Amino acid sequence: MENATKNVAFVISGAAAFIPQELACIRAIMEAEYPGATEKITPAILAGTSSGSICTILVNGVINGKITWDQVENDIIPAIKNNNIYNDELFQQALLFNAIQTIIAGSKSSKDTIQLYNDVVDLLKNYASMTWQQVLEKLSSIFDESIKEYKEIRAFANDVATLIQKVKHYDYEAVKSAYQAILENIGKGYVLDTAPLKVTLEKYINNEMDFDTIDQLPCRTLISAVSVDNGREKRFDSTENDDKGTNLVDIILASTAIPVAFPERAVNEQMYVDGGTGTDNFPVPDIIGTGEKFDEVYVITHKNETLLGKPIAHNYTWLPILSNLFFALAVQGGNTVTYQMAQSLSIVNDPQNAYLYMPDFDQNFSMLDFDSMPEQLKESKKYCKNNSPEKVVKVLKNINFPVPI
Repeated sequence: MENATKNVAFVISGAAAFIPQELACIRAIMEAEYPGATEKITPAILAGTSSGSICTILVNGVINGKITWDQVENDIIPAIKNNNIYNDELFQQALLFNAIQTIIAGSKSSKDTIQLYNDVVDLLKNYASMTWQQVLEKLSSIFDESIKEYKEIRAFANDVATLIQKVKHYDYEAVKSAYQAILENIGKGYVLDTAPLKVTLEKYINNEMDFDTIDQLPCRTLISAVSVDNGREKRFDSTENDDKGTNLVDIILASTAIPVAFPERAVNEQMYVDGGTGTDNFPVPDIIGTGEKFDEVYVITHKNETLLGKPIAHNYTWLPILSNLFFALAVQGGNTVTYQMAQSLSIVNDPQNAYLYMPDFDQNFSMLDFDSMPEQLKESKKYCKNNSPEKVVKVLKNINFPVPI
């Protein structure tokens, strides 16, 4: 199958841990692997925000032959795990401590806190082999009071049992130390330290793809971040002289610095946070700013409940601040994406040639669960095999959004 000679733009939204969903769509477009595809496509310009910016770098690596799509899917995606993004062990230990301490604080037991903690852990280590009634009876015995059936206590038991299986060390002092470390991070303005992410990015971007600065990218690439100083978007451009020589890993760290969850990041001594916190969650404005129009535009995003008309999954966590943050981001992101998707009609010569590619499947995944990336890829590739990109005009009409043409 021949490569198209069209002038094509890819616009890639923020995605957190949903990177494989977008990569599956991008590969299907570039390799003509979706139903009805007639030609392979190489984009003339890429715009990405947050982890969508990571997608832009991987696409650049494929374009110049530094990596292949099979390497992306079989080597890179499986290697990007929670512990390669943030200290997941520390985080899970802190969640375990917080969960059990929350229950202990509400009890009337006169037992020592450490004893109560150890008793709960010993019980829930065997959770899978017990009936729910046995669990309730044991909890009642531990706390010297009747523990009745209610939704929150079942959620507590399920979550704690899962955490006990996930962490390597669940003794009281270890989890207490982890919880204190997370509290120290919160005192600095974030929950999770992304030092491991920097190492991961350097491994793949600097070493495997040999990209050190943004101007080394073979395809014109725009990456959004938001300035901490003035709240304005900074759109790093691989073709702009002002951005020439700017460290690419620093830009990605800034563009993916989700407020509250991750720390702010410096680029050329200026501090930035996630590009999706501004108007560039779906970075169509980046493309508008070039003043160019294209033969085709593909706006690419992950499963988006707002665009699908489905309820937004509100993932429960024992750190409600993160749960609430992710829910707010999902709401904001869904609404922003709709408006920016509509703007995509202004950067294409014929509005009928603006397309949305977004996977849909039954399973829900957590925004920060990078361990689930191989499963997300599997579900997304299955979707792309059976579904083509949709015309933006049609999508907007389906959700009763005014079509600006």
